[in-house]
Amino acid sequence: MRIPDDKRAAILTDIQSGRTPKQVAHDHGVSASTVRRIAADTPADDQPDEPSEPSFDAKAARRQLVADLYADAQRFRERSWAPYTQVFAGSEGVDYVYLDLPPLRDQEAGYKALIASVTLTMRMEQADNGNGVDDAKSLIGSLAAGLQAAYGQMNDEAPGDQP
Repeated sequence: MRIPDDKRAAILTDIQSGRTPKQVAHDHGVSASTVRRIAADTPADDQPDEPSEPSFDAKAARRQLVADLYADAQRFRERSWAPYTQVFAGSEGVDYVYLDLPPLRDQEAGYKALIASVTLTMRMEQADNGNGVDDAKSLIGSLAAGLQAAYGQMNDEAPGDQP
């Protein structure tokens, strides 16, 4: 006995939605082999088009990532200069030491993360803006001057003094 066209269309729609032949068969009161036969017998032209996936905009994704990385770099810098709490566990329990600045090793780690973030950001910007050599040199020069000033502040030196 032939399955009515409207039922056949409903079965085919369920098949194309990604459901298993067993699920479709159960819902429509037919066997799983009938469901597989309907799928196999239906010409590709008669099957509904699958929804197309939205296209990926790599340039827009890079722009968003660049903005996020600059924000990360700013947070790394701020954290490197923020008050710091050192926690010590001793025989009497936990002790806290409050410092105006993080220890130098932690500031160094913060600036390494900042530099990695800025370096990656610059490379991504170059992908959209050409080679950007002059801009990169300027940015690196500014970053070096900022790092030198930060080093001077950590050692209570004037910004122009050499270590």
